[in-house]
Amino acid sequence: MLSSRPNARQSVTGSDLNCTANDVNITGITVVGGPAACTGGQNITLDLDLTVQFGSANRYDVGIFISNDGKSPQSLPANGGAASCSVAILPPTSPFLDLDPGPWSGTRDTCGDGNGAIRGGTGNGVLRMTGVSVPCQALATTGKLFIPFVVSWDQQSSPSGRTCTSINDPVPGGPAKCNAPTVAQGSVDVIVLPTISKTDGITSITPGDATSYTITISNSTGIALSTANSNAAVFKDPAVSNLNVSSVTCLASGGATCPSAGTALTVANMQSASGVTIPGCR
Repeated sequence: MLSSRPNARQSVTGSDLNCTANDVNITGITVVGGPAACTGGQNITLDLDLTVQFGSANRYDVGIFISNDGKSPQSLPANGGAASCSVAILPPTSPFLDLDPGPWSGTRDTCGDGNGAIRGGTGNGVLRMTGVSVPCQALATTGKLFIPFVVSWDQQSSPSGRTCTSINDPVPGGPAKCNAPTVAQGSVDVIVLPTISKTDGITSITPGDATSYTITISNSTGIALSTANSNAAVFKDPAVSNLNVSSVTCLASGGATCPSAGTALTVANMQSASGVTIPGCR
């Protein structure tokens, strides 16, 4: 099941979570069917395969909360946390389990459970979440899309624990009964690109006339772009038939740095397959 609801910090205390337990975690997120890249600052909708890993103990009513605004699902919105999340529960079918079906007081618990014995003792299974809206943002030095999430569980079975029947029900059994991503867990193989625009400010031109194009590159990725790490940005503007480009200049602001004039910053380099490396941009 998948829907949108407030984030996972709506635990029994209604306060921020402190996700320190590792009973259940997401060890990887894979994008189903692309895209390979996105433009920083925009929202994209993805289908995701999440690998859910259990420890040896039984854990119940597993819920997955993926932030829709790029903020942490561990915290209340007033404390800088996510305002809404896409939420899924594990199905009570293979490779996951239905360890406490009930009925309890006439109601069946229909949220999936698990332990280290599932899928031949590997303790893991894949859950697909479709139509998940996330902002295109990177984290740290990976340059890849980072998706904040919380996976939560109840350490008690029904009826001692909560009886779970829909995505409205899974909450952590306590403020620590959840797991949040490391950089590796939350990084997805989608490259986050800077924002780029190109215009000469006119709608028509006579053959033989000259015009100047302004190409604006803005770092909307959420991380610094630098040749000192793997997040260097390369700018290319390939040659176009019947358009003669005579020169190229650069103006930097807001912490950006221009390529060196006369060496890296040439028309030939700009139009080549290797392009011009932008030295730095924050």
